Amino acid sequence: MMCWACFSSSGTENLKLFERIIKSNDYRTILDENLKTSAQSSGLARRWVFQHENDSKHTSKSTSWIRKTKVTVLS
Repeated sequence: MMCWACFSSSGTENLKLFERIIKSNDYRTILDENLKTSAQSSGLARRWVFQHENDSKHTSKSTSWIRKTKVTVLS
């Protein structure tokens, strides 16, 4: 079982569960469908920083999506 979740000091938002391995394209789709909407519904506006580890799916095609959408990423 794998999951993607959004959480902050404001609480938790979207949680996605998967019974399969998530690939790079899946990850990019998850971000596209959930990341900004989760931040907005948390009331964070643009005062948030995205954090993810260096898993290969996080550093491949999703990287270009993050740059294009101007998401601030914790280094």
